[in-house]
Amino acid sequence: MKFAHILLAGAAALAVAAPAIADTCAQPAERTALELHALQSHLAVVAIRCRQDDNYRTFVERHRSELTGAYRTSVTYFRRAYGAQGVRRFDMYSTELANAHDQDAARSEAFICRDNAALYQQVMGGTSDQLARLTVERNIVTTMSPDACAATPARPARATRPARRAR
Repeated sequence: MKFAHILLAGAAALAVAAPAIADTCAQPAERTALELHALQSHLAVVAIRCRQDDNYRTFVERHRSELTGAYRTSVTYFRRAYGAQGVRRFDMYSTELANAHDQDAARSEAFICRDNAALYQQVMGGTSDQLARLTVERNIVTTMSPDACAATPARPARATRPARRAR
């Protein structure tokens, strides 16, 4: 019975917290940043489980500016979504993401190293957008995927008055 209460309390907390982020759309750069963050988390877990520290270190060194930019953009998104709690919520999200990647790796432990050997070769080149696409193509776990913000309509041109004729 106690387990049911804990489960119910967890579901209630999730129900209260979920709408706050669900209502906050993500700009294209924010979505790319979140996908890149998920890829980095996945590669970190693969590096630990498959003893590929050198590959991970090389990835981070090659993509330091993209990863730093993705981090900053992701934090900015969480601040916009959660206000003053943004950084704390981003940290919680990052932990949840790493745990999800670790659980995914544990489920496919027999294949995780083999299936990801080529991934390090693929990620060594490329831009943030290409790496984010790779996250989607390889079906790498992402624990959140906010809706894209609607495109902002262009402002209509200001009407100008006809020039007054000099008399």
